[in-house]
Amino acid sequence: MGILKICQKLRYGGLNLSYSHCISLSPISYATNCTICSTGYTLINQSYKPKSSNYYFSSIISNGSNSNSQTFKNLLGSAECSRQFLRYNFSSKLFSSCCIDSSAKTVRNLAKNEASIGFIIDVIKGDSNDMEFRLNSIGLNQEKLILEILCSLNILKVPALRFFAWLKVAHSNYCKNANVCSLVVANCGLLGDSAGMLKLLKGFRDKQICLSEKAFGFLPILSTNIEADMISIAEVIEILNEVGGSCRNSGIHSLVEMLCSFNALDLAKYVIEISERKVSYYNVLMKYLCIRGEFENARNLFEEMRGVRCDPDCKTYNYFISSLCKQGSIDEAFSVFREMISKACSPNLITFEILIYFACRYGRSDQAVMFYDLMVSSNVKPRLSTHYAFIRGYFSSQRFKEAYRYVVDASAFDKCTAQGMYNVLASLHINDGNLFVAHNVLLEMLEKGLKPKHSIFLRATKCLRKIGKANFADNLNALYGSRSSG
Repeated sequence: MGILKICQKLRYGGLNLSYSHCISLSPISYATNCTICSTGYTLINQSYKPKSSNYYFSSIISNGSNSNSQTFKNLLGSAECSRQFLRYNFSSKLFSSCCIDSSAKTVRNLAKNEASIGFIIDVIKGDSNDMEFRLNSIGLNQEKLILEILCSLNILKVPALRFFAWLKVAHSNYCKNANVCSLVVANCGLLGDSAGMLKLLKGFRDKQICLSEKAFGFLPILSTNIEADMISIAEVIEILNEVGGSCRNSGIHSLVEMLCSFNALDLAKYVIEISERKVSYYNVLMKYLCIRGEFENARNLFEEMRGVRCDPDCKTYNYFISSLCKQGSIDEAFSVFREMISKACSPNLITFEILIYFACRYGRSDQAVMFYDLMVSSNVKPRLSTHYAFIRGYFSSQRFKEAYRYVVDASAFDKCTAQGMYNVLASLHINDGNLFVAHNVLLEMLEKGLKPKHSIFLRATKCLRKIGKANFADNLNALYGSRSSG
């Protein structure tokens, strides 16, 4: 059984690096108030008595045992899962580096904050008549700090509505932040305050504020009772439907996103079934299936979408094509592209860029040119990133002359990106140590009235001087200076 060690270094008046307090929680039987929710496996060790109120929580996450052991092992089976597990109610600053070992499942490196979060939490917990006055005196005006405070309030299940009301008066700009608003919604959910949540959401809707995944950190997902999970989700959907507007649309999308990130795809599908069958919601499912390499299930999702008259769009295909290319199944990706065309789904700029990039990467320049021609004939204007794919592809196969010829020809056709293409070409030659070629590319740019990127120009001249070619660097510098002053 793993042992959790959390090193707490937050002091009442700020961070004190000279003192650290370590808690060791061995079996789960030593702790009480155990709950499994999407915020994490929360344990409050009641036997631990902190020396002062400065240590505002005694433990966050521990390993499972007894009846919940298997659930916890399934939940934290990988570092990626554990990262997602901590994601919804913990800010990136509060837990800047959370790492769970495959053996001991240890949470390490509890992040530090320069502000006295412990003191602020004590002020809010006290709920005294002068709470607002005391908060004003702190000068609380940092978005990251506010997010950390809300995360901590949610961990401790301390009501945050009064703090949020103060925030709306003192720093109203932060009350439009999706994550700030979402954490307050989660706070109401953790405290079972559905009336407060409904009132909040209606206010957010009127101001067209969207919700993020953090709004649903209170849901008891991934428990052993799927029916209970579905009931909780259905209640949330009912509230979102009642509120409507930006909160409903963004809320359902974020809820699907959150469930998918926990690999609870069946629950994500359930959300779509009881809310609305929209392509954008299905696209979230498609994205996560492709990320996990579940291509057969992704294929089945295409058919499922068509079966409910929710035809896949360009974004759906782009997820699938991109994932196949990344896995090296480029022929299958080309086949999916042909299927896309046959289904009268027009490819967009991203579609062509994906295909061109990977065709160049795998040395299939002829096919890359074919996609480029099709792109131009479809009136889709290439971006610099499209040209970069070609240039980089030629470099990868050591075809430097063809890379140069491509830049010259494409610059004549697309003058808007000419400067960027030459800069890319010069930079790649510098990286490969072809300093004289890079020098000539930069000279050609200047002669054509194009301005080299300053950082690339400095690198070129510095490298030329290093190899004893100061005269080349000086000539380049003189021409660059005259063009800049002109």
